[in-house]
Amino acid sequence: MTDGGRIIFTGSVLGERPREGLAAYSASKAGLVGLAKALALDLAPAGITVNVVAPGWFDSPRTPGSPRCGG
Repeated sequence: MTDGGRIIFTGSVLGERPREGLAAYSASKAGLVGLAKALALDLAPAGITVNVVAPGWFDSPRTPGSPRCGG
């Protein structure tokens, strides 16, 4: 097996900036950042990088408070 590789997680800005009613989701995304940092340290000697991509806020039918979400 050759050294090197990439691990990319999908995070959220809610991991850094939680919103009301989304405590569990925000905590899980914040935990994902911690996991990625720890994995990055552990896997760096093998040439494997670990990153989290955290898209910004956007309106969708599932966005709490959105008229399309019933809120």
